[in-house]
Amino acid sequence: MRFSTASAPLLTLLAACAAEAQGPAIADATALAKAALAQIDGTVMLSGTREPVEVIRDKFVIPHIYAKNTGDLFFAAL
Repeated sequence: MRFSTASAPLLTLLAACAAEAQGPAIADATALAKAALAQIDGTVMLSGTREPVEVIRDKFVIPHIYAKNTGDLFFAAL
């Protein structure tokens, strides 16, 4: 099904109405969606790398990955 850009506000309104009608179920869905987002700050300790890997995000939240070997670099990128 195709929608034009003119129908976007209508779809947004319909989604908002549906969300209000659902009540707590939407709150649970929102919590699940937030939990699925990548962590962008703090420290994460993972096993699977041979050397420490550093991921720094710039002011535009773009990650820059620094690793001592290619395998660890690609592991951190996933």
